[in-house]
This record gives sequence, structure tokens and C-alpha cells, in this order.
Amino acid sequence: MLRPIILAISIVVSGCSTTDTVKQSTNFSVYENHALSVASVDQWEIKGRISVRRGTKGEIGRLFWKRDGDAHKMELYGSFGSRRIRILQDSEGAVLKDTEGKTVVGASIKEVLEERTGWMLPVHELFDWVAGRPYTGSPSVKTWDINGRLIILDQAGWTVAFSKYQEFDSFALPTQFRITANHVNADSDSQASEIRLAISDWGVQ
Repeated sequence: MLRPIILAISIVVSGCSTTDTVKQSTNFSVYENHALSVASVDQWEIKGRISVRRGTKGEIGRLFWKRDGDAHKMELYGSFGSRRIRILQDSEGAVLKDTEGKTVVGASIKEVLEERTGWMLPVHELFDWVAGRPYTGSPSVKTWDINGRLIILDQAGWTVAFSKYQEFDSFALPTQFRITANHVNADSDSQASEIRLAISDWGVQ
């Protein structure tokens, strides 16, 4: 299960600045052009750092995530209940294995990760958020910059603040963002209140 950490969550994504100085735009065509440019990004290899917090409890670690359409390979290294967690997902379901010899089988990454670690995370939404676009399964409220890139996204009970983008293979993709729960059940020890991602390497295939 989870172990509390002190202060590390607040600094794991160093340089994750606010968006106060970013020039916003209300030109929808600018946003639409950028959205179209990243709509097809569903094959990638991502490396970076992740932190998850709930009250005084938290986890930090390194993330490796390879996606090829509906097939996912995700590895978490660090304090996520084990030194290493490896998850494979395809159209038939998901399998999680860790270095403690535990195996969890379920319908999705979200399901097996929650069963193993106890954390409730918006994994399905992350399939789109990580590429800087809204999740296709629910309504959203969007704010974008003069280049059409999302700055703030309110969706599915979460607020996603994108603070940094970089160019990778002609795609402008986020490398630093913070995901904050709009409402947290006070009686829940598992619902995450904040997730931070700092992506050091984007490999778009």
C-alpha cells in the first residue's frame, strides 16, 4: 500500500510554472488547427516522472509508457507500492505484474492499478490528456494559447493545467502538466487529489 512522503510531491515536477504569463486566445480556428494536428497521435513512447497525491499521502516515481493504438505497455518505477510495476493492456484486458511477484488481471490499466496500489486515477482520460487534447468521452471546457495549444482543460471532474510544450516530430506536445481533482471525497483514502507529469522524452511513431 501507499507510504506518505514529505514535500517531494511539490517539487517532483520542477519548473511546472503557472499559466499566468501565457497569452490566451479566443480564436477557435487556431485551437481547431492544433487539435487536428495531434488528433492522430496514438503511437508513442514516453519517459518521465510522475507524482500522485492525496492529502498527506503520495507517491513519486519514473514512468515509461509505450502505446500502439489500443495496446499499452506501462511501467512505473519508484514508490508505487513496489520497486517496479509493469502493466500490459490490449483489446482483451490488462495484466499487472510487480517485483514482489504479484499479478493482477482486469479489464483495464485503471482497474488493475487501482486494485494493486489503491489509487483511483483518471487513466482513460490520460490517453488523450497526455497528448494535449480533451478526452473524447465527456464534455469539456477549454482555454488555449495563441498557438491553439491547451492551457487549461476542465473535464470529467478534473482540471488539467498544461505549463510546457515542446516540438517532437513536428507535433507540439505537452511535457509538463498538473491534474487536479475538482472534488475529493473526504472519506476516501484512495481518490487522488493531484497528479503531476514531467515528460523528458516523447517518441512519436
